[in-house]
Amino acid sequence: MYTVVLVTRTRWTELPRIRHQLARQLARFYRVLFVETPVYGEAKTPTRVEEVEKNIIRCSLGGQMSLPVKLQHYFPPAHRIMEKLWVKEIHRVLQGYGEYPLILFNFNYDFMEIMNSDKFVLKIYFCNDDFPAMVNNSISRRIVWGQQHKTASRADLCLAVSYPLVEALKKSNGQTRLFLPGHDLKELKSISAVRPKGSKIRLSFMGYIGNRLEFEWLLEAAAQPDMEVHLVGPLEEIDPGLMERLTQQDSLHIHPPMFDEPLNEILETMDVLVIPYKISFQDVLAITAPNKFFKYLALGKPVVISNMPHFIQFSEGVIYRADSAEAFVKQVRTAFQEDSPEKREQRFKISEENTWDKRGLEIKQIIEDIL
Repeated sequence: MYTVVLVTRTRWTELPRIRHQLARQLARFYRVLFVETPVYGEAKTPTRVEEVEKNIIRCSLGGQMSLPVKLQHYFPPAHRIMEKLWVKEIHRVLQGYGEYPLILFNFNYDFMEIMNSDKFVLKIYFCNDDFPAMVNNSISRRIVWGQQHKTASRADLCLAVSYPLVEALKKSNGQTRLFLPGHDLKELKSISAVRPKGSKIRLSFMGYIGNRLEFEWLLEAAAQPDMEVHLVGPLEEIDPGLMERLTQQDSLHIHPPMFDEPLNEILETMDVLVIPYKISFQDVLAITAPNKFFKYLALGKPVVISNMPHFIQFSEGVIYRADSAEAFVKQVRTAFQEDSPEKREQRFKISEENTWDKRGLEIKQIIEDIL
């Protein structure tokens, strides 16, 4: 049996993201070591190793030096020393689990040293964000691009979650291909959009509630007499004045993070699900299908999005696009009014082809073809 070493800054206990879902799929076929690299500012603790699920071992690297992001950017020698310590600690942990062929999935764009290790029979760099675009400073942006270039160029294969990211990474590694997220909803179902006379249209966003969102659009929707807005997820840092406006709007409700059945239950009661990201954010421009999208469809709901240029293409009835607050409200209303059993079946059919179980078989086939 192969052992997959999946390296990420994300913690296993965080809101489920593509790293967690990919780890669970890989664990169907291989043993997985989910390695959490240190983040500056965290308390220094010994390395912790624990089995969190069948075939998934969580390894939180501790006792290792970590640097502020700016120092990592502007003092590469210190960054490389830090990375060498991480690699050494990962190898030490692996020694306790026997000699198995190792496969690497690296989610860290700047973890170049792990890509130099000769311990792996296959090295994959997984790119799930436009990391250079997420840096405001132009000098830092070039540094981040250079770090990602070195990481990607050392991989046997690069996987990216959007068309623009694929094209960007091909400049560093010709062996780059698209790999979209999926959904893990086992039972496809949707409550009918037909509601008692006088009830409001319920729309919801699921995910991190932060500055990526077009809050003015959501406030405009909540101000409509026939609509109410539900935001489900962890709150990121938001301007206090904006936060006050959100909490004072009676028809806008913020729910804490939910998982599994509680999350499904609240989303099933919604009429329209939304992804109103600001396209002024450079990393948003690269989005093709965010992690939540196929879950939305698996619930049978129409989806209203901001007009992201590289978002996966489907006909209206599946996706409705908006480029202003007024258009957003109009599209929510249209999506609700046009909803029908036929359109829900169309969404179910798309979602059936985009489950995480099918993504798991896809990634297993990719690995077997290369090896």
